[in-house]
Amino acid sequence: MRVIAKNIDECAKIAEQCCEARSEKVGAEQFPEARSEQIGAEQFPEARNEKRVVEENNVNIVEFEERFQKQVEELVLPIQTQEFGVKITREEQPDLMDIKGTFQRGVGNFWVVLRDCEETGGPEKLRANVSATERESLSPTERESVSATGRATVGEADCSVASQAHERESRTRVVGTIGVVDIGNNQVALKKMFVHADARGKSSGVAQALMDTAKNWCRERGVESIILGTTERMFAAHRFYEKNGFVEQQMEQLPPNFPIVHVDTKFYRCDL
Repeated sequence: MRVIAKNIDECAKIAEQCCEARSEKVGAEQFPEARSEQIGAEQFPEARNEKRVVEENNVNIVEFEERFQKQVEELVLPIQTQEFGVKITREEQPDLMDIKGTFQRGVGNFWVVLRDCEETGGPEKLRANVSATERESLSPTERESVSATGRATVGEADCSVASQAHERESRTRVVGTIGVVDIGNNQVALKKMFVHADARGKSSGVAQALMDTAKNWCRERGVESIILGTTERMFAAHRFYEKNGFVEQQMEQLPPNFPIVHVDTKFYRCDL
């Protein structure tokens, strides 16, 4: 910058301006990622907030795979029948028995929340993880105990790669579920939203992360309305749905293609 100063004061002022401009330029050149993050946060605050919620609460949501079938049933059925006293069986829920065929077609999908057993009061760390060196220091009785634990958990006595993978998977549990069924006309039915008692509450973020996942999926695929049915006794669920923009509907307001379950007595709709 070439500038002719008329006096000493003006010269000092120009020098100060040059220093400030150079500092800003150097900061932008040295830390472009910081500047990019700032711009991204200003333009897309909702994306930043969603990412933070997931990271802070360590919510691991994945799309359903058939290997989760048994765990999903073990989560859903006790909540329905034991916790809320809903008189319904597995056989009366075709959507539960065939998740892939019911949910994962058209614009529908199904998700599960996975957590390590230790986070949900599950089994302690498996003793089958004891290394070979540690095994040598154990007594014969202790070694047999370790082997028995490994067989019971993994289903194999050897130390093959497949057994180790099975063992790691056995320590991960499904603690939450949600699904949307494509019912046509740019509408979906929200079904099977359940969260394990140990993973509930605003602080865990599990329920909200599940709902956000389902809503985002629907918006991206042009779904216009999400409709759901529930029971009278699930008061906390009612408040949660209403907080997330669902409005109560009468049965006669439901679309003819909505799959009504015989135990459902309360219905909600959310227009996206």
